[in-house]
Amino acid sequence: MAFGRAAKEAGLALVAVVPTLNRVPAMLRERDRRAAGELLVLSEQVRLLEHDRPTAMTPQPT
Repeated sequence: MAFGRAAKEAGLALVAVVPTLNRVPAMLRERDRRAAGELLVLSEQVRLLEHDRPTAMTPQPT
């Protein structure tokens, strides 16, 4: 949040990128929601970005 507040105070444009899966924003942990909300409010632009769900690495045969 310090970076977002400093950028806003300096008059710089802040762009937030929100990860999505199937066009639905990723769920945040409860403790992160307030900070994320403030970051979105400080942002001049908000963009949704599709991402791949991480898969578990399968062990390679030896």
